[in-house]
Amino acid sequence: MKYTALVTVGLLCVVLMCGCGGGGSSLTPPSEVGTLSGTLSGATSPETYSIIVDGQPLSAKPNADGKFVVRNLPAGTHTVALVGDGGMMGAYVEANVVAGTTTNVGTVTPGLGGQIVGLVMKRDMDGNLSPLEGVEVLADSDEPVYILNGDDGSVTDPPQKDGDALQFKAITDSNGSYIIPAVPEGSYIVTVNVPGLTQGVQWVWVSPGTTAVADFQLEEAIEEGVGTVTGTVLGADSAGGTAPLEGAMVTIYTDARWSPPRIEDPIALPAHAASKLMSTLQAATGFIPPDYWFQEFATLTDAEGKYTLNVPSGYINISVWAEGYEGVYERVALQPKTTLTKNYTLQPWVEPEPEPEPVE
Repeated sequence: MKYTALVTVGLLCVVLMCGCGGGGSSLTPPSEVGTLSGTLSGATSPETYSIIVDGQPLSAKPNADGKFVVRNLPAGTHTVALVGDGGMMGAYVEANVVAGTTTNVGTVTPGLGGQIVGLVMKRDMDGNLSPLEGVEVLADSDEPVYILNGDDGSVTDPPQKDGDALQFKAITDSNGSYIIPAVPEGSYIVTVNVPGLTQGVQWVWVSPGTTAVADFQLEEAIEEGVGTVTGTVLGADSAGGTAPLEGAMVTIYTDARWSPPRIEDPIALPAHAASKLMSTLQAATGFIPPDYWFQEFATLTDAEGKYTLNVPSGYINISVWAEGYEGVYERVALQPKTTLTKNYTLQPWVEPEPEPEPVE
């Protein structure tokens, strides 16, 4: 699978100027561009369909008879979509444009698909969000199939995957939003890759006539390595004093995700790997996507309330708990080859007042 972080500026500038009539200057030398043509068949009002090349909508549209032409297209392989109003009806085709010639993709027939939409945002450590504009979002259906291995050891046969499945693309706007329209029914791995930021990966299922949502909040990337978290856990009393807590449980969960290997055969996952977040998963598919595989590290504080853990660098979640006290939970960034000191004071647990019984 190939992941491209940002839209290619040359393609963006060239195809926006092409249209059916061409015109305008080009950033790409004429010897390196070609023409793409074809016919949209079986569509009502084909002249209303949009032409999208590599996720970028063009001003060019098919004629009333369905014929379309895109000129000044950089040589190479492109994913071309013809999408009707509403974003559900459409068709995709992969075209290899040869410089100085016209590539005819033949007859293209639209069908009913669904949409993948979402927001791509950057999140800082304070939780503030800002939109990421001009970022490429990829939806890949050509992935290994992951199937749930039941508690009794049985494995459901996975559906057949199309080995020639396309990679669908979109570019975020100034609000960080994107739309991948007219996507055929099926499961997709949606990814966002921006230099300097963490990778965004989500799994979605697309049904005809429906919209699947994949939002992303990317953070500053942290180099791989190992860092140290150390500190002291104190317990507060009702008089306002504090004392070291021995035996407090300090647990660190890392954001390191389990990455599936790129193989051809299906992978049987154990039952505990089932995703807890896939409430929209359709039982009829017979398989589930791999869950995020969070790494967990834990230790107990000593007689002085002190603890130390060596964990992979990155964004980590620290949980501190002791019997009789309110737990604390914090998310922090840990750089490699550094020591992060995190001290905590736990407050006594106060049993909540029971809710009054309803009056009959």
